[in-house]
Amino acid sequence: MLSKDKYSIYLLYAGGEILLVVVGILLALQIDNWNDQRKERVKELNYLKAIKNDLELNGKEVESFIQLKQTAIESANIIIKYFENDTISNPGYFNLHNLNVSISNRFEEKNNTFKELENSGQLALISNQEIKNLLLDMDLIYRRI
Repeated sequence: MLSKDKYSIYLLYAGGEILLVVVGILLALQIDNWNDQRKERVKELNYLKAIKNDLELNGKEVESFIQLKQTAIESANIIIKYFENDTISNPGYFNLHNLNVSISNRFEEKNNTFKELENSGQLALISNQEIKNLLLDMDLIYRRI
């Protein structure tokens, strides 16, 4: 082509090739971005499922914790009645209630997934800001309990 002095055709052909390569690169980058976003969404869903599992376990733990505290309150009321009457007719029964009051269990939250997200800096994976704020609030509530 160059020997026939058709520079404009050659330049047009070269420009077309360059345009084709640029479009191909941009398309490949877009596909790569879509793939990365898809992987992040899958990771986010896995974290959210694990957080849901942690919350379900915590719900059961809270129910057990509340039941234990209710038993302690009932036993404390029975002990108070013993002291009001100044008569302990059944020491074994009294000791059982005394034991119920003295048992002190600590609530152990299951928030390994949230801690992993927080410590690894992956909390940004959670795209829903409301969920993210609720998770942070939940962590404060666990500390209070």
